[in-house]
Amino acid sequence: MFDTIRNAYSWYRDPYGFLDQRIGQGIYDFKVDLPGSNGAMFVGTPDLVEEVARNKDLSGGTGLRFVQPFTGPRALIVIAGDEHRNRRRPIQQMFYQTENQQMMELTEKYFDLGARDLKPDEPFSILEFYEQITLRTIIDFVLGVNEPEHEQILRLLQQWLQSFESPLWLFLKPLQQDLGSLTPWGRFLRGRSAVSRWISDRLESTPANSASVLGHLIAKRDNGNLRISNEDLVWQCIELLLFGHDTAACGSAWVTMHLLDNSMMQSPNLESPAYREACIKEAMRCTPMVIHVTREAVADTRVGGQSVRKGQKVFPCAYLAQHHRDYYEHPEAFDPNRFLNGNSPDRYAWFPFGIGSRICVGMPFATEQMKILLQRTLELGRLEKLTIGKTTPVRKFIIMAPKDGGLVRYRSFN
Repeated sequence: MFDTIRNAYSWYRDPYGFLDQRIGQGIYDFKVDLPGSNGAMFVGTPDLVEEVARNKDLSGGTGLRFVQPFTGPRALIVIAGDEHRNRRRPIQQMFYQTENQQMMELTEKYFDLGARDLKPDEPFSILEFYEQITLRTIIDFVLGVNEPEHEQILRLLQQWLQSFESPLWLFLKPLQQDLGSLTPWGRFLRGRSAVSRWISDRLESTPANSASVLGHLIAKRDNGNLRISNEDLVWQCIELLLFGHDTAACGSAWVTMHLLDNSMMQSPNLESPAYREACIKEAMRCTPMVIHVTREAVADTRVGGQSVRKGQKVFPCAYLAQHHRDYYEHPEAFDPNRFLNGNSPDRYAWFPFGIGSRICVGMPFATEQMKILLQRTLELGRLEKLTIGKTTPVRKFIIMAPKDGGLVRYRSFN
């Protein structure tokens, strides 16, 4: 019991540090006692990551019950099997467009809107700046709302997401007690209800085949190509709104902070789109926002020759794989050249968006958005970091973000 508590404290307080201790010992695959995991198995050797991805006895949906307070019990991230494949397909059609002109235009629009409030030498959080842009973009993309409706749902989402700051409210069931609207969990539940009611009302006025994810899903249902209830549609929209903005925002914040940490923000190399893309990939390698994906054994099985009992969690860990010394020279260093001149890592040695059939449905959307955000940030002016030393990673719910959101300022504008 003592080891479980000690491990849990280290893991939730400083996940990167928890894993760095193993990496320093050359350990990339290990089991550890964590609350609710039945003896979690972390997997960071790419060959074993591939083995996990192909193991039919390891489910990607059942292992993510802890996010259900945010997503509900029926969103894409928590369902599995044929239902997951059938739901994923129409959502993928919207997010996997090679050139998503609507997303690009929305991101540009909201970048310009946010940039109007920036002033020379005035500190601001680069993460919060990007979050405003990506949240506004995903609202329009998923819901297809007009301007007054946009402001309404934006306000409701922001209030909900500010219900509590500590991730322990999400991970520790005893804290999830509704003791009134003044308590963190009480605020959370009321905020969630307000968001779900608003989207439920919106269903009635959303035309099928409108230029939105919601309209696309309604059309698929009306045509008999998708079985989904109104309640599940609401939860699906909530999932896309939440997870469709934080990854791109956090990834963009990280690439900006890595460039600042390494005095590369003024590098002429950044004039090249290929180099900017390499910087984004290297930032996601160094500091993956989602540290690991989760699989749960639905039957007794084996991974790397070790037994895994039914109910045990297996964590294919991007941080471990992406810092594996057999695959990356000096993995602790930020070096975009790893991704230039046709260099491409093993698909199981770089997976910040997940693995296999459950890879993030919004990956191309988020990747293209990060390219736009980096380019526009560089074009806007000369950005400087306000904190001393290397940027510290901290847990923000289920993602890893720069401490204090990455405090920066523009010295001048172009």
